[in-house]
Amino acid sequence: MEWLTANLGGRIDIRQDKGSRPPAHKQPYGWRVHGSNAEQLLRAVQPFLVVKRPQSDVALQLRALLHQRGEVLTAEDVAARLALKAEMGRLNARGVPVPPVDPIGA
Repeated sequence: MEWLTANLGGRIDIRQDKGSRPPAHKQPYGWRVHGSNAEQLLRAVQPFLVVKRPQSDVALQLRALLHQRGEVLTAEDVAARLALKAEMGRLNARGVPVPPVDPIGA
């Protein structure tokens, strides 16, 4: 994880122990990356993604819709963000896959 942080940015988080971890298990850690670092990571790994490729496409589309702090969002911006959120939810749903819905033509 230190290599990931040094080379790709982000941060290492110590996961909170909720008392359910057996004493023989080591402390769990997590790595998080945000913003432009996350975009660079997604673009770097995207050619190798198979199962999660659609999710990476949606994440990059959402990243392209971000505005600078203080910029006013239009109704179209909000609708586009909500459509991408719904698509990500559909892609991450468990169970039988549901076909995509066109939010504009629906």
